[in-house]
Amino acid sequence: MPISDLSSVTVKRNVELEARVTELEVELSVWKQAHATALESSERQVNAHNVQLSTLNRQISSLESFKVRHCRESTLAPRL
Repeated sequence: MPISDLSSVTVKRNVELEARVTELEVELSVWKQAHATALESSERQVNAHNVQLSTLNRQISSLESFKVRHCRESTLAPRL
């Protein structure tokens, strides 16, 4: 194969590879954005879950407090 043919084949292959690299960089950018979006969504869900958990814990604490007060009051109340 003459050098000029080898050179043109090499240049053509280089152009193809550069185009492929550009495509892969775009695809990588899309995947990174999708990952960031999924991560943000997951963090929002965790935060919402933590708020719900905190609310339930406060409600349970209030119920336990009410139960203790109610039991004390009922044991201290005069019996008829």
